[in-house]
Amino acid sequence: MVFLNGDLSLLIGDSSGLVSQWTLVRDAQNRFTMQRIRVFKVSGHKILAEQRRKGFLTVDAAGVVGIYHTTAERMLIEKRVGSSRPVAVALSPRANAFVVLDSADKMHYWRVENEHPEVSLQSIWGEVWYESYPRPAYIWQSSSASNDFEPKFSLTPLLFGTLKAAFYAIPLAIMGAIYTAYFMAPRMRLLVKPSIEIMEALPTVILGFLAFLVSPGLEELFFQGDLRLWFQREWGIGYDQRNALVVGLAMGFAVIPTIFSITEDAIFSVPRYLTVGSLALGATPWQTMIRVVLLTASPGIFSAVMIGFGRAVGETMIVLMATGNTPVMDLSIFQGMRTLSANIAVEMPESEVDSTHYRILFLAALVLFLFTFVFNTLAELIRQRLRNKYSSL
Repeated sequence: MVFLNGDLSLLIGDSSGLVSQWTLVRDAQNRFTMQRIRVFKVSGHKILAEQRRKGFLTVDAAGVVGIYHTTAERMLIEKRVGSSRPVAVALSPRANAFVVLDSADKMHYWRVENEHPEVSLQSIWGEVWYESYPRPAYIWQSSSASNDFEPKFSLTPLLFGTLKAAFYAIPLAIMGAIYTAYFMAPRMRLLVKPSIEIMEALPTVILGFLAFLVSPGLEELFFQGDLRLWFQREWGIGYDQRNALVVGLAMGFAVIPTIFSITEDAIFSVPRYLTVGSLALGATPWQTMIRVVLLTASPGIFSAVMIGFGRAVGETMIVLMATGNTPVMDLSIFQGMRTLSANIAVEMPESEVDSTHYRILFLAALVLFLFTFVFNTLAELIRQRLRNKYSSL
């Protein structure tokens, strides 16, 4: 048995060749219990824990050394280091070297290059059972006040927050464009359309600043200064002052002009004889809109949605200032979030160059680029298919 770095977990090796990790977790009665959170299949008889990270080393009687990392839940390397039975083994404080003394009184020195052991597909995208947590979870926590903490580099809650931030503004923009192009009086349309399009010139940092200021003001005006307490008392639900609803409203000012303008032009450019013919055959205005106008204008509408979605996914300043930057996975519109772009902007200046944290931030930027690239490529293919399908109308 040996304590893992931080003394929050205990590594226990048994005679069957398994090393299990045990840690204290709270049960349903809020009492601490010992819980086994993961198991490693090893061949070693001796366990040494790293002093600075959540890794450990094992040595067996045949001289085979294995290096493992608990958070990444994987074996990093397994290699034979000598021909005789090991008598003693020691690991350097930085875990970059170890020495083995065998039964032939020979000392074997090995250098270890293992800079980023905590990274794996499981630790980045999957649920991980972290120390002292009651169950596996998606967590992003890149720093702490102590060097003994367990780094949590899950990009899943950041990707979730990115999609959540982009979701709310798009339906509002499409419905506004439909009403303006098809139902609004012509003279009113001449005023509304330029007014909405000019909103695109507003800097996003101003929109984020306004969203940052408006939420506390509304709380003070309508909810006695504590909307969280009011929601808990009246509805029994949680509420964060910087939440997805605030971001959706602020993001709308940045995204709606683009979606609105393209969608409105696509709907307004539908040939007049199609709508007149549909109405003459007895269809209602709504039936004409849904079954004739929207289908004909669908390539343009789809293009508008994709352009707006790409803008919303890459938006940084609004979500940075108005979300609270809490990397949680909650569908509630009254809870905060953190996006990939905001996370890069917040943490890149403070990350150590060439550290695991630094590299994962670059990976987040690559994921953001690939997500936008793949999404726009699929959108273009679908748009071309819609254009070919409805161009004969």
